[in-house]
Amino acid sequence: MPAKHELTENLLPVTGDPIDERKSLSPPLFPPLFLSFIACFGSILFGYTLGFTAPALQPMQNGYEGGGITPFKCEGYEEDEDKSDYGLCTSSPSSSIFSSLVNIGCLIGALLGGSISDALGRKRALLLSSLPFSLGWLGIANLTNPALLTLARVSTGLGVGVCSSNVPVYIAEVSPAKFRGGLGCMNQLGITVGIFAVYAVGLLTEKEVKPTGGPAAGDGETTYEFASWTEIAWLGCFVSVGFGALVAALLPETPSWLARSGDRGGAVGVLLKLRGKGAELTEEYETLVADAAASAGAAGDKGGVEDERGGFGELLQPELRRQLTLACALMVLQQFTGINAVIFYSTEIFTTAGVDGAEGSLIVMATQVVVTGIACLLVDKLGRRILLLLACMGMFLSSCSMTTFYFLKDSGNAVNPLALASMIVYIASFSVGMGAIPWLIMSEIFPGRVRGVAGSVATGVNWTSSFIMTLVFDEMNKVLGSSGTFLFFSCEIFVTFIFIYRNIPETKGKSLEEIQEWFNNK
Repeated sequence: MPAKHELTENLLPVTGDPIDERKSLSPPLFPPLFLSFIACFGSILFGYTLGFTAPALQPMQNGYEGGGITPFKCEGYEEDEDKSDYGLCTSSPSSSIFSSLVNIGCLIGALLGGSISDALGRKRALLLSSLPFSLGWLGIANLTNPALLTLARVSTGLGVGVCSSNVPVYIAEVSPAKFRGGLGCMNQLGITVGIFAVYAVGLLTEKEVKPTGGPAAGDGETTYEFASWTEIAWLGCFVSVGFGALVAALLPETPSWLARSGDRGGAVGVLLKLRGKGAELTEEYETLVADAAASAGAAGDKGGVEDERGGFGELLQPELRRQLTLACALMVLQQFTGINAVIFYSTEIFTTAGVDGAEGSLIVMATQVVVTGIACLLVDKLGRRILLLLACMGMFLSSCSMTTFYFLKDSGNAVNPLALASMIVYIASFSVGMGAIPWLIMSEIFPGRVRGVAGSVATGVNWTSSFIMTLVFDEMNKVLGSSGTFLFFSCEIFVTFIFIYRNIPETKGKSLEEIQEWFNNK
């Protein structure tokens, strides 16, 4: 293998200033921050897509006067004694399918996203994700047939899946070690911003309408405030097209992918734009070249291929099993720590505290945005492990408090402020740790040649775990009751704490290649 200085001299561009090895400059923050910001529009669309049904489902399944469209046939209506919800649809199989099948699109997109990313590049994968997003939102804004609407919803799920596996990888590969944690957490920040945005747009587009279906139809008195689901969808379409345009015009390919694809001059050019000139750039470039050479050697040992990219099969090799186990375990534990239960009960908790359900949901989402933003600032100072462990402590105490609240409530001695405080602390703890950091660690612990497909597998595990949790939650709640459900999650959070303490390494301040060296020596 050539010496380091020979690699650098041979592969640097012929024109332009040489890299001055006498300087040791801290890498600038703005270039990777700017690129991460653009990439995170994919994360915003991720959150916007998942949150869409919260404000949109009721107007989609309840007819109303004034030219309103009701694409989903209703089979059951609410008839409350105080008639506050008199005539609202409570049973619509087609709308349930519309809501749930987005997960199928997400899973397929996640599994395809890694192969696309490793074959065509991180930039092209993100660019391609804008197509199913745009087509899906365009369909939701214009279609009225339930089957076609569901197909459009699955299309947006494909975009979510591709972005969920590729945005963290793109950010990790353009970020210097010094800032990678904070920039990596921007992925989760984008997701929470997207969920908050769709709730906010729903409130802003609300109109007072009269139902045209159900027991309240034509009584001339009953009115509801419904969000405009078509306006919400049009905004999603606009952002999707804008995301694709920004990626095409402004995002470069990552230097890591370029180096492994043989375009080492291109890798140097991107590094110069990202890092500026200095000894740290030289060191990072030489590390990329060495990593690419090692990947080529690994590929050759396994049968020989033309480039230095791995595949799904390589993830099962002994040297990668530990990373794969850690990434997938974190994704499973993220979904099984009870966040879905807390969100499920949030409306009830806010109502008992005298807060409107819709406004309470907006408070929950705003809390997630703010605390995830704080995590972006802390993760490179405190480290990944510390934030994960602190988050588990906060979630454990909050979940135990929720267990106590529902036990007291079942006994007729409910303490409503306890539930409200516990819920806010839980959501804050989840957002600062288990919400953001599993995605970050997933993007850090794999070698470059399999980073894309590894992200696909871990993301697929995340979506599968989310689907299973959604599937079993109602039955768990019926069998265990509210207090028993939160007791189960308390035990699961305790197990998560032990797992993280014993198995998750600290990656703060380490280059992606240094992290690989640590795993190789284990």
